[in-house]
Amino acid sequence: MIEFKDVGVRRDGRELFAGASFQLHPGHKVGLTGNNGTGKSTLFALLLTQMGAGDTEVTLDRGEVSIPDSWQVAHMAQEVGASTQTAIDYVLSGDEQWYEINAALNDLSAVSDEQIGVLHQQFDEIDGYRTPTKAAQIMAGLGFKT
Repeated sequence: MIEFKDVGVRRDGRELFAGASFQLHPGHKVGLTGNNGTGKSTLFALLLTQMGAGDTEVTLDRGEVSIPDSWQVAHMAQEVGASTQTAIDYVLSGDEQWYEINAALNDLSAVSDEQIGVLHQQFDEIDGYRTPTKAAQIMAGLGFKT
């Protein structure tokens, strides 16, 4: 579970939130809304920093954040630069394990016969054959067109 206890954060001398306390249990789905400048992005940056995945260092002014060491976080920046990569390829590249195995299976020139079997087994274990379909369904649910 992720737990925030009496968390307070200031940015540029302005208090964005104070006394924030909540718990997120596995399986919970949460939405975060608010006006621009109210601290939504800072809250996520703080969460990422606490998990060791943050690009910028956001520190607590007070309170405590606890996150299980074994938890991983997947996130996407609010804005991304222009790319020639298709949207589905961009989404799939976020799954590093799938992307690496898929790339190896699509270029077998550097792979031994024994390794091919292992790659297919690993791909099957991570449900890699269905991953593009699942990614496309998620994107469709977010309003992306094929």
